[in-house]
Amino acid sequence: QKESDEEKLRQAHQAQLDAMQQEHDRKMQEALQDIERRHHDSRRNIDIVLAKWQKGTAKGAAIAAMQAWAQWSRKQAESDRRTSNVEMQLKRFLEGDSRGLKHMCYMRWKSEYQNSSQSRRHTEIDQEREHL
Repeated sequence: QKESDEEKLRQAHQAQLDAMQQEHDRKMQEALQDIERRHHDSRRNIDIVLAKWQKGTAKGAAIAAMQAWAQWSRKQAESDRRTSNVEMQLKRFLEGDSRGLKHMCYMRWKSEYQNSSQSRRHTEIDQEREHL
């Protein structure tokens, strides 16, 4: 029984060590991500300053704004794709392959229809403004 108790103690100690290692790894990963984010932000700020200097303040600011919007748009599209893929997999799992795919197809069609009708309304409003 003494060996059994020692083995239990070893296992408990190893579990504590593993938990501490995982916590340390998580903190290191967070610190690395923070450093990378700050580096990326500082790089972007330098690009903005250079663009303003090269093109003049007004034009440089407009270019910087367009670049920032384009970058945000790319990130948002990637995030939307990942979210959509996860949603589709969940629907397929919960509803079965055939029904899940049909449901996802319908939901995407509905979203596309709403977006296109909203786009048409904006176009019509813009055309009316031009005629005024």
